Amino acid sequence: ANFQAVYQWVGGTWAGVTCPSLTGSGASVVQWRFYATCVGSPVLPIGARFVRLDMNWNAVYDSGLVTINGYTVTHNE
Repeated sequence: ANFQAVYQWVGGTWAGVTCPSLTGSGASVVQWRFYATCVGSPVLPIGARFVRLDMNWNAVYDSGLVTINGYTVTHNE
């Protein structure tokens, strides 16, 4: 199964963002489609990180900073 979430770092804490358009495909590919309003109508490009957590919330994959140039992004882990 694929579980997805989007968070923003706001005021020193992680704030959840409701983005029903975020989907996973396969075991290591995520396609990220989001509405501008989901992340505060940003001016592109924006920076983002793709992070995968294990069941204990430990990060087992971190892409580092990725430049996002559009509202649809496919990222291969």
